[in-house]
Amino acid sequence: MPWIPRSFANNTLIQRPGKESDNSQVSLLGLSFYCIYTLIYNKGTSMNYIIENDYLRVTVRSLGAEVISVVNKETGEELWWNADPAFWAGYSPTLFPACGGLWNGEYKYKGNTYKMVKHGFVRTMEFTPAAEPEYGRISLSVQETEETREQYPFAFTLTITYALEGRTLTCNASVANPSDTEV
Repeated sequence: MPWIPRSFANNTLIQRPGKESDNSQVSLLGLSFYCIYTLIYNKGTSMNYIIENDYLRVTVRSLGAEVISVVNKETGEELWWNADPAFWAGYSPTLFPACGGLWNGEYKYKGNTYKMVKHGFVRTMEFTPAAEPEYGRISLSVQETEETREQYPFAFTLTITYALEGRTLTCNASVANPSDTEV
């Protein structure tokens, strides 16, 4: 069930510093979220982020920045794949830096051989908010780690932005190279 962070001391909404008590914003670990529009709840070790507008409610899991639910608010109908394990237990994974498999699961770059899992590795990584969520919009990002460099020897920041406009959900993926090394 979705929850809005509350202060343990007085059971009131935690207010963003410097804002009047209008119950529209809360601060969790220093990040501000518009709770009327964006709710957060924990599911295992991942976080689920909910964005919504008058027509749609979308749930995005932090693990892989994956959409796991799109609900038509007028009818209550679930519009997204239900991850039925009888067919396929996934929803809509983010595939980076490869879509599909590599020949023999490996590639060569500058004389080195790198092994990479099918569809890349970010679908199993935890994304974090890249910016403060807005009404009907959230951006999540992930960066390279020592483990990803074993498969992909490049620095990167991958940002996935989901936005609602009317009855439309858009997804924008942006990859930035924060290093001086050309990719």
